[in-house]
Amino acid sequence: MAKIKASSILEIVANKLGYSNKSNEFNLSEWYGFLNNEKKLIRLKFLSASDKDGNYNIHIKNDLECDNLHVVIQEAQEFNVFKLNNKDNKKTIKYSENNKQEEYLKKEPINLSYDNTIYESQEIEKINDTIYGIMKRVDDEIDIEVIKNLFEKGASCAYCGIKQDTIDKLDIKIKGNNQDNEDNFGLTSRNRGKKLEVDQIEPKKGYIKDNVILCCYWCNNAKSDTFIVDEFKPIAKGINEAWKIKLNKVWKDRGADIIDFDKIQFWKEE
Repeated sequence: MAKIKASSILEIVANKLGYSNKSNEFNLSEWYGFLNNEKKLIRLKFLSASDKDGNYNIHIKNDLECDNLHVVIQEAQEFNVFKLNNKDNKKTIKYSENNKQEEYLKKEPINLSYDNTIYESQEIEKINDTIYGIMKRVDDEIDIEVIKNLFEKGASCAYCGIKQDTIDKLDIKIKGNNQDNEDNFGLTSRNRGKKLEVDQIEPKKGYIKDNVILCCYWCNNAKSDTFIVDEFKPIAKGINEAWKIKLNKVWKDRGADIIDFDKIQFWKEE
């Protein structure tokens, strides 16, 4: 299971509770603050690991100065959300499967699971990091909303068809294997390569509507600003075939995760 940043998962939960803005004091003793449209404050804490006795320890700090406290507890692949009551009577609440602490914890009717949440939480980081990187790197026109809309569940490289979900799973799979084995060696030791990137279809035209697509690190590197789209098509086809070979070596039942080249929407439109 991929690691989730506390701020990412809590941002999703806060939005579901109606709090969409970060507070000025965002992180206070790992209690993250969000505001709703009426400027009311909510603080949330994320717990993903229990102690040796199986308890999730919720420590209440005296300096929180907020009556609206929620805690998100990850148990296996589920994320349970609780509102804290009677917090003044207890500085530490010990929650476990056998000790629900219902006097202090009221479960919220929010259904989150690893399957329907992990992608969202990771994508928040990917989108923010991607946009920030583009703004630092170029002076071209940038349409932030257009870029955000590229990232959706099931997103894939427009050129070769590799899915972000496959890259995530492949990264975890490879880390669990012996990378000295040539059948398992891969993704990359570089800083890039773990997330889909944004490419300009026409170089230097700008990061604007109808000129941006998502592509993998490998296609982005290969295309650079040297090849126009028509020139890059045979290279993209080769990368598509290379992914099929790699997936069948590293993860023999994941070959279907790469789209057949003639079914990739980007090329069908050309």
